[in-house]
Amino acid sequence: MNWLVAWRIWVVKDEAPSWVPIVGGALVSFGLWLLPYESLSRLWWIGFLVDYGCFFGFVHTAWCWMLYFWRRSGDDKKG
Repeated sequence: MNWLVAWRIWVVKDEAPSWVPIVGGALVSFGLWLLPYESLSRLWWIGFLVDYGCFFGFVHTAWCWMLYFWRRSGDDKKG
């Protein structure tokens, strides 16, 4: 679900807000967890890695916020 948002932002260069960034990964994880094969069911956490809006989306967001505050603190010292 969230890969479409990433595609529109980076490839199409269009705005594409995602209001539910964790839903896609949660659905994949829940589906893996429900599988009757224990070896696959134990890999439920992979759903949060393969959906961009989950793990990588949150890491990217945290990185952008850190850069924002770092640059802002540098501007405060100049002024």
